[in-house]
Amino acid sequence: MKFLAGGGDGPRVRPDGNRYDCDRLSGKGSAELAVSITYTLLSPWAALAAVGASAAVAYLICHVADLELSNVGRLGCIDGVRGMLALCVLFHHYVHAYVFHVSGQWTPDHSRFYKVIGPDSVLFFFMITGYLFWDKLLAQRGTVDWRKLYLSRIFRVVPLYWVAVAIIVFFVFSTGLPGIHVPIATLLDEIADWLFFYGTPDVNAYSDTSRIVAKVTWTLRYEWMFYLSLPFLALVLRASRRTPSILWQFAAAILALALLRINVPHLNVNTAFGLYFLVGALAAAANRREAYRRIARKPWVSVVVIAAVAVLLTCFDSAYGFRSGVVIAAIFVPIALGNSIFGLLTLRPFLLLGEISYSVYLIHGAILFVAFDLIFPRFMSTATSPLALNAGLSAVAAVAVLIAWATFTLVEKPCIDIGHRVSGARKLHAA
Repeated sequence: MKFLAGGGDGPRVRPDGNRYDCDRLSGKGSAELAVSITYTLLSPWAALAAVGASAAVAYLICHVADLELSNVGRLGCIDGVRGMLALCVLFHHYVHAYVFHVSGQWTPDHSRFYKVIGPDSVLFFFMITGYLFWDKLLAQRGTVDWRKLYLSRIFRVVPLYWVAVAIIVFFVFSTGLPGIHVPIATLLDEIADWLFFYGTPDVNAYSDTSRIVAKVTWTLRYEWMFYLSLPFLALVLRASRRTPSILWQFAAAILALALLRINVPHLNVNTAFGLYFLVGALAAAANRREAYRRIARKPWVSVVVIAAVAVLLTCFDSAYGFRSGVVIAAIFVPIALGNSIFGLLTLRPFLLLGEISYSVYLIHGAILFVAFDLIFPRFMSTATSPLALNAGLSAVAAVAVLIAWATFTLVEKPCIDIGHRVSGARKLHAA
């Protein structure tokens, strides 16, 4: 039995021949039922347990593979935190998957924790990108070998992304209705849109194609727009050589935001996200001052960061607001300046999770799809017990770490090395 592609009528059918809960519950407030059940049954402690399970798997990988981690963690505490950020996105989409299978809607639930944990993490990733590349511009005083930088970015970002696109196309044709349901030219255009970050259209009339990868690829468009703004930022930085002030750095960031206002069809760009790249850039500027670094690494700042995380995850219904943005910045800046949260972010398992975070981010949606659409289609239902639902999160996270390590080893790392050889670049930071 095939998973129904877009454009079909009638109830959707699971691979095991049964209907989705949302079809059985149609007309009975299934969406409200799904979110209320998730709010009641899926505990925030399940996310903490899943982080522990992921760290345990990462520890085993380090031990079994006898990894030399001297080159891991080269970004300091940022490496330690971004692995957890990728896991938080996975947790967020685990809840999305449950609500989807029960209600038919890809939406967060009523739980503040699981509703904001994913978007918050994405904003942190934007800050990390702003930090890394502004730091690079500052280090080189705006004089950058752009060929080397862009070749490095292409070989860092694109290969695994194309693997994700290949996964999408594979499942579109293997789980959807057989045959080609759009003109060949249209099909090729749809795949090309995916391959070149132009959009995320449904492929071959397969409804909600982007759900196969948990709809995460939209963030890469913003990353590439920031990369393309770097030459203009460098021009501003070079102009500030005689008067190196924070004002020039603001001006450079504002110029980048102006570029983000370009109306690119189908990209649905929101320029407000540029502010988070700006926060990262300012953190990079602050990190060049020893006095700021000393303050950021004090134990009481770690306590403040932990308290800010608690506030962020319990007091805001949305990550996209001014007040929540201030709290996110208050968490990120000390970490960027070297605060390890009492040494947590420098532990080997978390450094490894940071190394494979891009794989976790891109591949976890496919893991959720395979697990709960194909292998265990009855798991995401109202019949699932609270214990199983909570334990399932740890299981998915552990599997995601294993698969992410494999894709990092087989795809990411070899392509990064090829990029270094092709560009002749020195080891560039892997953002």
